[in-house]
Amino acid sequence: DAFTKKCEAAFEEVDHDGSGTLDKTELHLAVMMVYDRLNAAHRAGGHVYPPTREEILELFRKSDRNDDDQLTLEEFKNFMDALCEDASDGLMMNLTRTFAIVPAVAAAVARLVKSRAKRVDEELSKHKGLAPGVYAGVAGFLVGKMPAPIGNGERRY
Repeated sequence: DAFTKKCEAAFEEVDHDGSGTLDKTELHLAVMMVYDRLNAAHRAGGHVYPPTREEILELFRKSDRNDDDQLTLEEFKNFMDALCEDASDGLMMNLTRTFAIVPAVAAAVARLVKSRAKRVDEELSKHKGLAPGVYAGVAGFLVGKMPAPIGNGERRY
């Protein structure tokens, strides 16, 4: 299937020493490469943050069935399957945040400003498109300050 072929291609690309296995360094490179490609392909949903090195190592230990500190192609496929499940959860949260949560907060901010700071709203409304942009910006800022998983309270790089 397509997933298997992509795993095999990624495995070959990062198996720099040609050993037929991936060590922790090669695996970390593979994960960063996958997330870079995922983010390039799904820009509309925002950025999906890769797992931390500790999370990668934990998943490595779970996937290394024979405890030799290397992942075979089969172990790598299992690792990638678990990793992609986590990535798709993160992508869905980003899509939900971008297309549902931020717009809802922006609408609430607009209502609040219109009811409590009419003069501010009047000044913003004098410039076409400025008010919605400001409300969306404020909403994005507020949502970003919320704790994870809604906001970026635990932003990882």
